[in-house]
Order: sequence, then C-alpha cells, then structure tokens
Amino acid sequence: MQEWLFAYPEGKAQKWFERHYDSDTQKDNWTLNTKYLKGRRKTWQDATRANALFLSTAVMLNSVILEPILEWMTQHLVILESFQDLANRFTLQQYENIDNKHKIMAFLHTADLGIVDISLENHANPTMQPTVSFLHLENDKKTRVPFPEHYESAGTLRLFALAGYLNTILEKGQTLVIDEMDTSLHPMMMRFVIGIIHNQQLNRHGAQMILTTHDSSMLDNSLLRPDQIWFVEKDSLQATQLYPLTDFIPRQNESLQKGYLEGRYGALPCLSELTFDEK
Repeated sequence: MQEWLFAYPEGKAQKWFERHYDSDTQKDNWTLNTKYLKGRRKTWQDATRANALFLSTAVMLNSVILEPILEWMTQHLVILESFQDLANRFTLQQYENIDNKHKIMAFLHTADLGIVDISLENHANPTMQPTVSFLHLENDKKTRVPFPEHYESAGTLRLFALAGYLNTILEKGQTLVIDEMDTSLHPMMMRFVIGIIHNQQLNRHGAQMILTTHDSSMLDNSLLRPDQIWFVEKDSLQATQLYPLTDFIPRQNESLQKGYLEGRYGALPCLSELTFDEK
C-alpha cells in the first residue's frame, strides 16, 4: 500500500506525509512532515492498521489540520460508478426543479438528441419508480411522440444520466469521477462534455472531471493539456501503475495519439498471436 499527501501552503509542493509498504520487511515506511503536520503524529501512525488509511485514522483521532482534506474527499468528490444510472433517478430528481429542468433540456438539445421533453407517469404503488418516456417531435415539428425508456439508445440514456451530475457539479464546483466514460458515447460527444468543463462561462465555480477512457482520440493537444493526461499500466506483478504523460516531456505539437499507439508512453495491452493448437 502507498499513501501520500502533498500540499501547497506556500506555493510550492510540500510532502505532508508518505507511507510505503515494504514487502520484504512487511512493514510500513513513514515520512511525516514535522513543520505542517502538527499533533500526535506517532499516536496516529501507531493507530493506523495495515488495511486502513492514515488520513482517515488521523482525522478520527482529532487531527484538525487534516480534517478539511478528508471532508473535501468525502463531500466534494462525486463518484459515478455505473451509467446504469437512470435506475437510481438522480437526473429525474434534478428534473423536478424548474431551473434544473431548463439546464438539463439545454444540455440535451445542444447534444442533438432530438428530445424536447420528458414524461413521468407515477404508479399507484408509491414504492415503484415512475415510468419514463422521452418526447420527440414528429415530422410536422408540432406533434410530440413519447418514446419509452427502453426505445432510446444506450448513448442517449448515458448522456441523460450524465446531465444531472454535470448540472450539480457546475453549480457546486465539485469534482465528478467517471469510470469508462466513453462506453456507448461517440468521440465527438466525449469532446462536447469535456468542452463544458473547460468553458469558463459555464463552469464558474471550478468544477472538475476525472474520467477513464480507452478512446485514444482523446489524446489531443487541442482538447487536453499534457498534465491532464495520465496512463494506467499493469506491471509484471499485475499491480496497477499510474503515471502522467508529462514524464515523457512531449513536444508542443507532438501527435499524442500516434505516440501512444506506437508504444512511446506504454500502457498498451500486450497482445500475442492467437493459435488453436491441435489436441
């Protein structure tokens, strides 16, 4: 296990603590900053179990200086683990507010999904989720036709699920974490969503997004800065390593996608030739 915290109280990176498990000695190696991390450091260290975080343990033992950091992680981070999220109705809950409804519909309209409204049909049984229909216009541009939820594409449902979360983080300045965001989404739609986060007129409170993707077309200097791109790779022990693109010092106009696919930055699957041996 590795755990560390860097802070910038004076404009430069300061290592407040670092914890590294040594598999040879089967012990944790500790570095604790005596200047910034004041308090019962030895008590916090001794109380930290092998399978527990030092940060949460120290806060539990009344570390005032670390408490805001843990609070940020628990209150500021919004983690979207699955895009089967129409089921938990987060966006639909947002939709009940007239201001949120306006913003969500603006997002859907800009994304060119052809949805003009949403219809909710409540059931007699209050424990049942309402039936959702997406309204589209007929060719006459006047008649609204309801499409049941299961008629919509996976990408449309995924964007609708995302709309409520985007609205929330933009309003509160939170950080949204999404795993495999590119699933069922066109690369242009990915760029559209990332562009919203980069738009300072829309993102006035410093909202951020952390996402994973297998779409190498996102490796584009016009879309992301090199310091915004990190790679994930398994080592020989099947442990996951996370490292930034900036480790490779890419040139200003370097083709990042081409360099990645050529293996310049690692993080590629190790494929071999498939054969069916005769028995």
